[in-house]
Amino acid sequence: MSKTQRERVSWLSDQCLQLSDEERSRKPDWNDLLVDDRMHYVYCKVEKVACTTWKRTLLMLTGRLSAREASDLDFFSVHNDHFLHSYIKPLSAFTPPEIRHRLDNYFAFMFVRDPLERLVSAYRDKMFSDDEPPYRKLARRIRRNFHRQR
Repeated sequence: MSKTQRERVSWLSDQCLQLSDEERSRKPDWNDLLVDDRMHYVYCKVEKVACTTWKRTLLMLTGRLSAREASDLDFFSVHNDHFLHSYIKPLSAFTPPEIRHRLDNYFAFMFVRDPLERLVSAYRDKMFSDDEPPYRKLARRIRRNFHRQR
């Protein structure tokens, strides 16, 4: 382990020790961890970090969808938990011993992104995209109230 990695692990451990008993006793939410028992991985999904692309890729890797079928899926299908979990199970679908086994034995991975880039990406995606109807009205209101008038 590199010096930087050791420092990060140490910092994280220190932060965890500062959590209150209530925070530490909360049960984890395993729904954001996706499991493929055939390929032995646990993927932690993080929104705005190529999440849609990775979900499509993982759906294709199940062998139940072709690359074309996976890439043709619309945004709402890819992010629909009922649809997604019919191909890739969430870790929450397993018992505590089964969860422990997967976390101890499977390859676990996630992708991260610079927080500022992630914020700017989310803003652009939600404010300037017509693909997501729930945000259209909000986007118009924000643009009307906060964008500089020319």
